[in-house]
Amino acid sequence: MPSVTREQVGGVGGAGGYGEGIHFSAPLVSLDNSSKNKVPEISLANFCSKYRIDDDTHALLAYNEFNPVNSIFEIDEAVFINDLCFKVGQIAELRWALRKMLAEEKIEITTSGESSTTDIFGGRGGDGGIGFQRGGEGGTGKPPKISAQDIFRFNEIASGIGGAGGASELPPPEVAKFLAAMQSTAGSRSRKDPILKGGQGGLGGYGSNIGGVGGIGGASQIPAVNVSLFAEISGGTGGGGGFSKVEGGRGGNGEGPDVPSHLVFIDDTTRRRIPHKTLAELGLNAPLRQLLEKNGFRTAGGLFEAYDSYFPPDQFKMGQIALIKSTLKRKFSIT
Repeated sequence: MPSVTREQVGGVGGAGGYGEGIHFSAPLVSLDNSSKNKVPEISLANFCSKYRIDDDTHALLAYNEFNPVNSIFEIDEAVFINDLCFKVGQIAELRWALRKMLAEEKIEITTSGESSTTDIFGGRGGDGGIGFQRGGEGGTGKPPKISAQDIFRFNEIASGIGGAGGASELPPPEVAKFLAAMQSTAGSRSRKDPILKGGQGGLGGYGSNIGGVGGIGGASQIPAVNVSLFAEISGGTGGGGGFSKVEGGRGGNGEGPDVPSHLVFIDDTTRRRIPHKTLAELGLNAPLRQLLEKNGFRTAGGLFEAYDSYFPPDQFKMGQIALIKSTLKRKFSIT
């Protein structure tokens, strides 16, 4: 069978579309309505003073009229970051203050709801068009947007499905039949209660010379504290490589689930005993302290509420993250 290089223009199937995974968003602290009703109303000014919220964060909260502070429990973290322009450190500091308040009030952090048999699926990208030299790429399948407080309304939550890549020409009848059978199972789902599924990459398009590359099956991102909401969390499924009589296309990658976790986990008993400590009082070196402050961190409490995803490798070195962990454990006797 003759070999064909990928630089060859004619007869190349289109790439399968990207099946985008869900970036799961939850409130800074997830509470059910029963717990929310137990939280005493506290003004923003009193809250920021008592729990030592810095002036910049206080100003952002005041500008967006989070007063009384109880209203913060109704807004997802993604809104604070993407729409209200909070830094990740400010989010962590605010979460620490809220959890500290709840711990002092002895209010349990709970999320509950009635289970449902309703399913919710992401969008499906359109298939790429036929091109007599190169088929078009399949479209992106976007995931549904859903908050933690609405999880129990659904039995299954599935991410987007990428569209199939377009053919470089009309395939022979026997090939067309084979491709139709493959596509009929590309987005199949088994039913289980409740589950969170990653994206499904689109099937690479038929190519008379080179089959199209299968699309990437994007993974869902869900914080570790929320994984117990699901019986199953699966990664993305890469799309199959496109069929060709000469050179078949490469299959797409299926991404694994991304589960950010706290740098150092503590329970409410430990949370209540930890005093207010600034970054300077922790004894962190000046360059690391300045880097943390640039990202909105101000206190040890904020670091306890930070996810590892808040410290990207293009900003923080592995040794710096290890130093933060060891310092928190040593300073507060955490085993």
